[in-house]
Amino acid sequence: MRPMILALMRKGDHKGAITHLQGAFAAYGYQAELIADMATCYWHLGEEAGAIKLMEAVTEDSSATADALAKVGSMHLSVGDIEKARTALTRAIALRPGFVGAIVALNQIQPYPKDGHGVRTVRKLLKSGKVTRQEKSSLHGVLGRVEEASGGYALSLAHYARSRGLIPGTYDPAKVQIQVERQIADYDPGACPIDRRAPTGPRVVFIVGMPRSGTTLVESILLRHPDVTSIGESNALEECLAQWRLMLDGSDEWHDLSTMTEPVAAKLRSIYFAVATRGRGLGQSDVVVDKTPLNMLHLGFARAIFPDCRFICMSRHPLDVGLSNFGAAFSEAFVCANPFLKDLEQIGHYSRWAWASILDYQKKLHTGFRLQSYRRLVENGESETRMLVAHVGLNWNPDCLQPEKRAGRIATASVLQVRSPIHGRRLGRWKVYGDSIQPLVDGFGGWPRISEWEKHDEVACNAIDIH
Repeated sequence: MRPMILALMRKGDHKGAITHLQGAFAAYGYQAELIADMATCYWHLGEEAGAIKLMEAVTEDSSATADALAKVGSMHLSVGDIEKARTALTRAIALRPGFVGAIVALNQIQPYPKDGHGVRTVRKLLKSGKVTRQEKSSLHGVLGRVEEASGGYALSLAHYARSRGLIPGTYDPAKVQIQVERQIADYDPGACPIDRRAPTGPRVVFIVGMPRSGTTLVESILLRHPDVTSIGESNALEECLAQWRLMLDGSDEWHDLSTMTEPVAAKLRSIYFAVATRGRGLGQSDVVVDKTPLNMLHLGFARAIFPDCRFICMSRHPLDVGLSNFGAAFSEAFVCANPFLKDLEQIGHYSRWAWASILDYQKKLHTGFRLQSYRRLVENGESETRMLVAHVGLNWNPDCLQPEKRAGRIATASVLQVRSPIHGRRLGRWKVYGDSIQPLVDGFGGWPRISEWEKHDEVACNAIDIH
């Protein structure tokens, strides 16, 4: 029976898996692995408290396995219970001293001392030849974070480069450039004939920008409002775009937006919500947040199917955001899907063309588009937060000033930063790296282009239109 349960979970049918798990409990009793499976299902259905309670039941005594402890530790970390996460991960490593996943997670909470036992363990594992390629990549990431925390910035970048170099995938800079150039040349929002009356259902707010640019922070601000829910990071818009391209049978997606009828848009909206919710439902929220950063290249398509949607595009210094992306503990799957993340110069190149795309959308989309300066948000929290809330069409709620108190899990690399009150301590972090970041500068187009970005950031937030 368990193979069937696991197959349902892999397909994302967690409600179906729960039904079979209930039958398995009746037949085989409350076995630890079945309880852990139930916890996973609850977790994916947004029932974080229930999932953690189940995993704590599995790990509360001396029979707990290292895998179960690491799992409950990662859950605690995701919901912001740092000390419980630290305790569970430490227990997992005590049971299995070479447990790479737990070692990496514990280092994310607080980097190991450079000359401490944790780093010696990491170096021993790397020399052993017994770790997988993926584990080796993760361990170099640990050393990169340790060096960064101790001021060894050049060594830090070297370890991050080794880490990313072990991950498969090849970035195609010409493809990205051509995509953005075609958008700039061909996208005309006024050519789309769809009825501009708001479709039924909640308003969708797309929060976009480079990864690590503050998208999770803005999501957390809005989620403190009682009328907002979030689908997190989702491939829903990407799936709609794939379906649209199939309908076009290979023709030009920009020019053919002018042929999109309201019935087609309605069908695509139905696909979007089916993929986004996977049966969980959206409740009665007025606003649904889609926080998928790299949707930023597809805002014209999003506007075509959601005429009343809102866009918030985060703008963070390209050198700060580039370094943050290079050292972030992303999953291998995420880096494989976005191979520009493997190299500083490639990150710079992608950032350059993503910025060109955003400037084009800013000119063309007007109503509903807000370019949000990360610097201004962390330096002027209340005024910027008030404008964000107004931009998405909601009344002011003071709870939005405490995004660190958002409920539920945060499943991104920004979890620790977002669980702290808004601060600007990492602004200008790139300045301590000296010449080591020149490849990132070159990829973005050189210092003159960096200066252009900085000037634009001074007036980044355009006037809002909430009508």
